[in-house]
Amino acid sequence: MNRRPRPLAAPCALFAASLAFLLCAQPAHAARIFIDPGHGSIITPGGGVDPGAVAKDSAGTVIAKEKDLALQIAQRLATELGKRGHEVQLYRTGDVTATPVDRMTWLGASDPADSATWQRSETITKGDSLQARCDEANASGADLFISVHLNAADATSATGYETWLTAEDRLGALLASYVQREVIASTPFRDRGTKTEQFYVIRWSHMPAILAECGFISNPTDRAYVTSASGQSTLARAMADGVDAFLASEPYRQLWPRISGTTRYGTAAALSLDGWPTGARTVLLATGENWPDALASAPLSHKLDAPLLLSTPSTLPTDTAEELARLAPDNIVVLGGTGAVSDAVVTAAASAAGVAPRDVRRIAGANRYETAALIATEVGVPTDGRVAVVGGESPADAVSISAYAGANSIPILLTETTRLSTATADFKAANASTWRSTLIIGGTAVVPDAVVSALPSRRRIAGPDRYATNAAVLQQLHTAAGLHYVANGEAYPDCLTAGVRGAKSAGAVMLVQPRTLGNYQRLYIENHETRVRAIRMVGGTRVLPIIHEWMIDKALR
Repeated sequence: MNRRPRPLAAPCALFAASLAFLLCAQPAHAARIFIDPGHGSIITPGGGVDPGAVAKDSAGTVIAKEKDLALQIAQRLATELGKRGHEVQLYRTGDVTATPVDRMTWLGASDPADSATWQRSETITKGDSLQARCDEANASGADLFISVHLNAADATSATGYETWLTAEDRLGALLASYVQREVIASTPFRDRGTKTEQFYVIRWSHMPAILAECGFISNPTDRAYVTSASGQSTLARAMADGVDAFLASEPYRQLWPRISGTTRYGTAAALSLDGWPTGARTVLLATGENWPDALASAPLSHKLDAPLLLSTPSTLPTDTAEELARLAPDNIVVLGGTGAVSDAVVTAAASAAGVAPRDVRRIAGANRYETAALIATEVGVPTDGRVAVVGGESPADAVSISAYAGANSIPILLTETTRLSTATADFKAANASTWRSTLIIGGTAVVPDAVVSALPSRRRIAGPDRYATNAAVLQQLHTAAGLHYVANGEAYPDCLTAGVRGAKSAGAVMLVQPRTLGNYQRLYIENHETRVRAIRMVGGTRVLPIIHEWMIDKALR
């Protein structure tokens, strides 16, 4: 056999390709499906297009190429699934002839004794092409990944259809069983069964994935079937039937506890109930419509043992009012000025909590930098002298450090990209004798070296993007097993309240992309499985779809 992507230990393949989307009316079990027609791309600079397996006649003339047949079958499968209401994306609609690029690829994970490694090879190999397919699939937010191939062998007697999966992929195994069953029931193929192997594209696509070997082009009977329009159409319908049967089984079931409400305000209230089931003496209240005022809240929450609830600027949400009544606090601390949380909301919050207006106070500066510095002043510098500094233009890095900073009483300060914010500089001057070391979270684009050069004993934790930075914080700071609160990295209210909850339990916040994992999150999970066993999903399934749970499960196994 010489045709399909080699196991994980081997290199992989290239970049790019055309995308095709097919959309129809949504059936009850509609899904996003990514289809990868195998081969068909340049795998080294100046190299030809990878044909995959090749069949020749007795004179040595090429009569069939895997890349062409895989594309034809994949396109028929995409059309069939599109007719049924699924959203389908193809990795390629022709040969991919763009010059390949060197990219980060996975190494070392074919041996269970090795840790997964995500690194750049500095040379362009087949691995770059295979990772390009995974990158496209993961970015698409697909629920399923199907790689279409054709088999070949030296012996022309080898025949049949088989479906491959990886050992880590429980839903991939289920999908493989349904597709295999339907294809064998509908076609003349010999049943070669479902099989397990660490093929790159199905291992490192985050979603449930299968690789279909659609007969042997080295076998005359199989080849005649897969080169015919009727054979391809029947095969595509059978594979689509298998996908539909899999989805009809409702396989995407909840794996871990989920803390959520129907809105961001309900999710904040649910986190409050989870962390403070018997009530709290103090409650923090911030706007849920913007994020700056709550960026530095986790250390204050930990110091005051106070949950963080959210409000609109002008109206107290019902979920928040009900949670305030349940908590029955003695006082409320409002973060931000009247533009963020109006006096009318403060009055309503006091009434819901049953406290007098004198028991409500504000912490508010002229801007986010001043508010963070005021919160930091109330928190104080801990005995170990650490202070965290993050960029003030985006909440992601503050969220990443929030649980750790909160649990360790480390104040969080904000800085501008062009200069150290005045409020942060003033805090430094006021705490010159106690601020002895600095955790800088985020890369130099958000916190430039020149801006923080005067801060004491700096340690930067950063990655190429917000998700890589989050993974770096998880890896370097959350070194013990503990609760991981998984939140959508674009849903900032959920992230911020998750950070407060994480500080309460000495847990961590893991940020995921809206419909997929980041590769660095996958790397962290693969390499630190014992740390990640306790998981809480934060937010409703619209914000944090169930597919995330199965992606994490695939990485954990």
